[in-house]
Amino acid sequence: MSESLNTLQNEYLQAALSGSSIRAKQVVNKYLATGHTAKELYLNIFQAVAHLTGELWLDNKISVAQEHIVTAIIKRHMGEMHQKFHPAQVRNRKVVLGCVENESHSMGLRMVRDFFEEDGWEVIYLGANVPMRAFVSIVQKTSPDIVGISVQMEQHLPSVLDLIKRMNKAGLELPIMVGGQPFTKYKDLEKTMPITFVGMDAQDAVNKANQIMEQMQAHE
Repeated sequence: MSESLNTLQNEYLQAALSGSSIRAKQVVNKYLATGHTAKELYLNIFQAVAHLTGELWLDNKISVAQEHIVTAIIKRHMGEMHQKFHPAQVRNRKVVLGCVENESHSMGLRMVRDFFEEDGWEVIYLGANVPMRAFVSIVQKTSPDIVGISVQMEQHLPSVLDLIKRMNKAGLELPIMVGGQPFTKYKDLEKTMPITFVGMDAQDAVNKANQIMEQMQAHE
């Protein structure tokens, strides 16, 4: 990672921590002016700053209020960037994306949504804090190819297992993609859970989802 990128990340973080969306947007404009794409902005600025903010909060170096301010500013800028995502193709593939019950952190999931949409997938986006029964019901009604589950807080990991069990009980044995802070922090966590793969970031999630689909089609 270049020093200039580190500098931009820190500039964005400090601006967001101070509550200045305007100064943070200046960093966005500076980054895009160098020829970087919206996808690179998501991964190298928004995602990186979100991770830094989460670590600062977990280490009690910033308050919950500050964490919420940074998150709100990133979401605002993501909303402004959404128009720059244009599908290069239309795939006959569908994914349902949602956070587990009681999980309120949905920013990473929104990034994944935008990357899947740009790749041509049909995305059913459920957002944060999706009740178990509602999550299973939507999967039943929409018949996706893959289900994506997001969790940021470690205490919500049992909810991932519960949700998967409920889907299996309902006969919905689909490829399961998961993502979130616990899976990036504990690299072997995925081996202990009945999941198909972990999306380490939005682009990795799309790449692995397409690989899974191609493997499944090859065996049909």
